Amino acid sequence: MGCGMGIGIGWPAASSQGTPGQMVYFEVLELCGGAIEPGTTTALTNNYTYRPGDYVEYRGGGTNRILLGNEVPTKGEVAYEPIGPVYTSCPV
Repeated sequence: MGCGMGIGIGWPAASSQGTPGQMVYFEVLELCGGAIEPGTTTALTNNYTYRPGDYVEYRGGGTNRILLGNEVPTKGEVAYEPIGPVYTSCPV
């Protein structure tokens, strides 16, 4: 019996490029039921977990959600920390 290289069980899922996601900032396009300041972003967030167009809850927001926009190079003065699963819209 020979020894071979294999993929380890439990390895995190990889992106389409075959690498784990990176920590990035996303612009915040919408705060469900509220107004956002121009230049609002997320805190550092994994771009494998979340993507532009995702609605996500944020720390301290209860069940309220934000809409993520494109990745941006720097954190805004106001920054939300995404948590939990991805949704397709604001809560009803």
